[in-house]
Amino acid sequence: MGVEIYGIPEPRNVIAWGVEEDITPIDPGSMNGGAGSISLTTVDWPTSRLIEGTDIVLKDSDYGTTIGTAQDVDGDGATVSIIANSELANFNAQRTTGPYSGSLSGLFQKLMDLSNVYSLLDFQAQDRTVHVPGFVGNVWDEVKSLCAAYRVELALVADRIVVRPIRSRTITLPNETAYSFRTNRQTASLAVDVAFYNYRPINRGEVFPVPGEDPPIHSVEAGEISEYELSVNASLSDVRQPVAMMSVGPGDRSGTNGAYSVVGNDNLPITPAQWRAAGGNVEVLLTDEPGRLLLRITGAQIDHLSPFRIAESAGGTDFNSLHITGTGVAWEQEGVRLFTGANPLKVTSELAPPVDNPYITSREQAMVTGAHAAAAHSGGQASVQAATNKIRGLDQTFGNVVGSRIERDGAMYRIESMSAGPEGLSVDGSMDTTVADFNNLGLTTEEFNTLWQDADAKSFSLMPLRRPETDIVEEDTYGSGIYGRGEYGDGG
Repeated sequence: MGVEIYGIPEPRNVIAWGVEEDITPIDPGSMNGGAGSISLTTVDWPTSRLIEGTDIVLKDSDYGTTIGTAQDVDGDGATVSIIANSELANFNAQRTTGPYSGSLSGLFQKLMDLSNVYSLLDFQAQDRTVHVPGFVGNVWDEVKSLCAAYRVELALVADRIVVRPIRSRTITLPNETAYSFRTNRQTASLAVDVAFYNYRPINRGEVFPVPGEDPPIHSVEAGEISEYELSVNASLSDVRQPVAMMSVGPGDRSGTNGAYSVVGNDNLPITPAQWRAAGGNVEVLLTDEPGRLLLRITGAQIDHLSPFRIAESAGGTDFNSLHITGTGVAWEQEGVRLFTGANPLKVTSELAPPVDNPYITSREQAMVTGAHAAAAHSGGQASVQAATNKIRGLDQTFGNVVGSRIERDGAMYRIESMSAGPEGLSVDGSMDTTVADFNNLGLTTEEFNTLWQDADAKSFSLMPLRRPETDIVEEDTYGSGIYGRGEYGDGG
C-alpha cells in the first residue's frame, strides 16, 4: 500500500491518514449521513498554517482517490494535524432557490451549482422529468431528501459526484479482522403517515384562494398600508399583480393577471377608477419561503368610506374577491398511512413522527419509500460492524463501499459508513433485506415451514435469508429445550 497526498509541500512526510465516508439515507424521513472528511498527520513545516482552504487530493494504491479541502490545521512545531472536508461538504450550505421543472439529473446539477460543488456529475440512475418547489435551507438536507425519495444515493467517487440507484452493488469483506452485530428494540409505533405532493407546473395559474379553503377577508384603513402573509400551495418564480375590477365573482382566474374588488364601510363597491385615483392599491410580493406570499394593501384616501375590504358584499355577507395568479410549481398534498407491524402491546406511541419529504410526488412513491420509514419504527433494529484489510474486486474503494450491501448471518445489510486508513477499513451497516432477496433463496413452502416452525416473526425478520443448513439456535446442553424460545429466552 502506498499513498500520495497532493496539496501539501512534502507529501512524503505524511505520518498517518484516514478517510471517513457516509452514504445518503434510504429512509425518506431520515437526515442521517455526513459529508465525510480526510484526516492527515504530517511533519510540521514553517508555513503549515497557510494550508487552510487548500484543495487536498489523497491517492492510495489500494483504495483509489478522494478529494477535499483543508479546513482545520493544528500544529505543535513537530507535527501538524489537518482535517480536510470532503468535496461533498460544500453541499452543507444555506441557500434560497425557486421552483424547478426539468430532468432529475438537471436538479442534482442545480443543487451542485447552488452549493459551489465543481466536480463532474456522473448521473447513473434513471432520468425523469420532475417538478419541485423551491426551498430555503441547507442544501445537503435537500440532497438527502431527494435521494431517499427517488431511491438513489449520492457519493464522491474519486473526483466525481456519482448519483446511482440504491442497492446497485453487493460486496464481500475478505480477510476480516473484526466483526460484531447488534440487535436492539427501539421505540416502536403502530403506523407512520407519509405525505406526498401532486406537483404540476403552472403559467399564470391561480394560486389564491386555495381550493377547499375559506379565505380570510383582508381590510385596510384610509391612507394606511396593511400587510398580510398568504399561504398558497405553490412555489412561484413570478407572481402577477391583480387588477382592480368592479366585480370579480368566484370563478378561477387562471390565464389572467388575477383580480380583486373593493367595498367600503357602506358595503357598496368602490369603482376601480375611484380606488386608484385616491391612492388605493393591492400589491402581491414573492417571499423567500415557498408557499408564502406577501399581500400589501394601501388604503385609498377616502376617509368617509374607510375601512375598505377586499371583497364583494351581498346582503351583509362578504365574499373574497382576491384572485392571485403566478408561474412556478403548484401542488395538492395527500398522504398515506403505513402500518409498521409492531406488536400493539409493546408500542410506545400510536403514530410515529410524520414523514414530510417534499420530493415524494405520488402515492406509489410514498408507499415504496415509506416502507423504510415504517421499518424504522417497527421496534426491532439490527446492525453490523466489520473490519478488513482488503476489498475484493474494487479498484476504487473510496465512494464505492458506502451504499454497498453485504450478506451476514442470514440477512442483507447496507453499509452506511466507512472509516479507512493504512491499516485497513471498517464499516457499519443496517439491515436492508428485501422481498427479492428472500425470493432468490428459492425455498419451497415445505422447506420454509420446517425451517421456521419453532420461531416467531421477530426471529424471521432478523434472519430472513437463513438457509436450511443454518441452525438458528444451539441445542441446550442440558436437554431442556432450545435457547431463545419463550418471552425471556429461557428455553421455555
